[in-house]
Amino acid sequence: MATSKFTLKVPSINYEETVKLDVKIPPKYVVEFILNYDYQGEFGFDWLRKKWTKDNLCVEGLEDLKKIYTPFKMDIKSDEDEPYGDYYTPWVTMFPNHKEIIGKPVKLFALINSEYIDWDNIDTDEKFTFTPSDPNITVEPSEVKFDEALNGVPIEIKCKGPIEESYIEVKDSRGGIVAKLNISKNSHYNDLTINIPVVKAYVADLETCNESVIEAEVQKTGGLQAIEDYLNTRSLNQALIQVKFQYDKDGKPYDWPFRKRSLDVANEGKNPRTEKGWYDGECYYDVFKDMMLNETTLKFDSGKILNFFHHQFKLKWPRVVKEKNIILYLTSLLTEDAGGVSFLSPLNNKHCIIYKDRLSTLSTYAHEIAHTLGLLHSFYDEDFSDMNILIVECEEEKTEIINKIGTIEHLSQYQVYVKYFKERLKILNNLISGYQEISRRKKILFEKYKTSNFMDYDISRRICFFKYQINIMQDEVQKYYH
Repeated sequence: MATSKFTLKVPSINYEETVKLDVKIPPKYVVEFILNYDYQGEFGFDWLRKKWTKDNLCVEGLEDLKKIYTPFKMDIKSDEDEPYGDYYTPWVTMFPNHKEIIGKPVKLFALINSEYIDWDNIDTDEKFTFTPSDPNITVEPSEVKFDEALNGVPIEIKCKGPIEESYIEVKDSRGGIVAKLNISKNSHYNDLTINIPVVKAYVADLETCNESVIEAEVQKTGGLQAIEDYLNTRSLNQALIQVKFQYDKDGKPYDWPFRKRSLDVANEGKNPRTEKGWYDGECYYDVFKDMMLNETTLKFDSGKILNFFHHQFKLKWPRVVKEKNIILYLTSLLTEDAGGVSFLSPLNNKHCIIYKDRLSTLSTYAHEIAHTLGLLHSFYDEDFSDMNILIVECEEEKTEIINKIGTIEHLSQYQVYVKYFKERLKILNNLISGYQEISRRKKILFEKYKTSNFMDYDISRRICFFKYQINIMQDEVQKYYH
């Protein structure tokens, strides 16, 4: 809408008043925004890709997805009399003083859509201007000549201070809105920091799985500092999240060597230290039974080995586990089905693991940490296709446990089992609560391997998070990890 002023005069009664009216002025053309060719994930930029709708790459939740981009009607037609229809507003997510924090500016290309131009109303000096809704936001240049934008013009967006959710309107010379950019809230960016203790977990007495294996793979990325920088400047920063790797008192990753024998014992469902099992009171280790899927190649069940690591780690470093953080395990072990693992539920789950095969893949670190922060895969995932199934499984296990407690609770010799069962009930309740929360979220899914999203499986293309994902991660950071 553009605002016009009109003066109403009635001389006979000496009356005069200036009134303002909002008048919808049709645009002369349409400006769209694209990323620079050298974009590396240094800021958040999300838009409704045409192939999501035309090629049906968004297989579920398309209508909910469209609403995220705050559509408005663009009243202009092509030469073939085809209406432009809805303009879906892209989202930019950036820090206050972004370049000082990230090291790179926020740059886009502003490009006129050549199919939708009202040539009859284009003057030789036609230009469009950027009008931010917040004074902390500026665009350079603040105005662009029409002729230059036909081939695309680079623009830089700056934010000199914290803002709430804002926008930039782009208007032609007569005031018609030819484009719009949404700017995400960033006033809370100081509440989006996460401490990440780094743990090296390896088999000390096996050359094929010792510490040097981890070191060699991590060095392919440039080292731990390079991984931390990647998370802070090329991936999680798109959600305004900044992480800080934490180390032991000597400034090194928490060193956690274990023997092959320890894994063999745990694989039998026994405590590696005492070599006692369920019937000797060590009931907590029964859940790790058969975690080793292949003794020759040392491939493990990805979920069980992660739970085993975390259970053992909290015995050795309980202080670290009690703090608000996400614990990152780097291991020389392998699994049959994953390069890394983290759990969506419970929602305050705080551990994720990167296995040997993916230690040198930077995007895997962002992918797994994002799982910890509540993100599902961007595609249909059979394991999490229906949260109600997972909830029912947990409820069924709860019923079994409650029946067991009722049978043995009055017997003193079984109190260690009663204690274990009650703790397991707490875990199940937390899992159910997490699954219920996740099931309430809008489900938006794409074809597998068809996006450049961090939660897709094409590791060669991963470079961005979508706006709806950014909202989820920010919410979980503030609730559980900051």
